Order: sequence, then structure tokens, then C-alpha cells
Amino acid sequence: MSFMNAVDTNVLVYSCDTDEQVKGPVAVALLDRLSADATPCVLLWQVLCEFTAFIARARQRGSTASDTDAFDYVRAIRERFSLVVPGTRVSELAIDTICVSVSQSGMRCCWQHASTPG
Repeated sequence: MSFMNAVDTNVLVYSCDTDEQVKGPVAVALLDRLSADATPCVLLWQVLCEFTAFIARARQRGSTASDTDAFDYVRAIRERFSLVVPGTRVSELAIDTICVSVSQSGMRCCWQHASTPG
């Protein structure tokens, strides 16, 4: 049996938030440990997108997490861990699961009225 770890968005946010005096250093230490560990650690596409969005919002607000090197930090994180991108099969499964859930709830969604591209 093989195992792997995945980086969480909150850990990334805390690792660059200079206002987080307790969680910040813990997050940095965890990222260091994960990248040095023999157990593979991955960065999920969704987490990378969420973290990049956080950095963009922080820049708009003028937050301490938004200095000019912030996007360089995002790139460094991306290079530090293997990026996992969902394939077509996973995407189709997600879409099918959501469609079943919506159908069972009786909810109508905007995509049911949209035309199919192509």
C-alpha cells in the first residue's frame, strides 16, 4: 500500500500571513517537513487556484500577504510539490455526481437552460 500527503490551502495561507504569529511559523515548518519527507506530497490543482485567488484578493486589499514577491511565492510552492491536475475521467465523474444530486433534490440550475457549446 502506498501513501501520499497533500498540501491544504489553509496551510499555504498561514505560511505567508505575517499577521499570524502562531499559525504562520507552524505552517512554514509543516511545508518544510512535507517537502523533505520520504512520503510524496502533492499540490492539488484546486488548492493552487484557491491560494492564488487568496494572494490576488490580499493584493487588492493591501494586506501584508500581498507584497510584490507574493506571486513568486505561489510559483515556488508550485515548484516545491508535484502538481496534480484532475483528468477528464475525474471531471466527468464530478459532473455526473452533481447532476444526480441536483436531480434528486428537485433543484433547477442555470446550466439546465444554457445551450451546449459547439
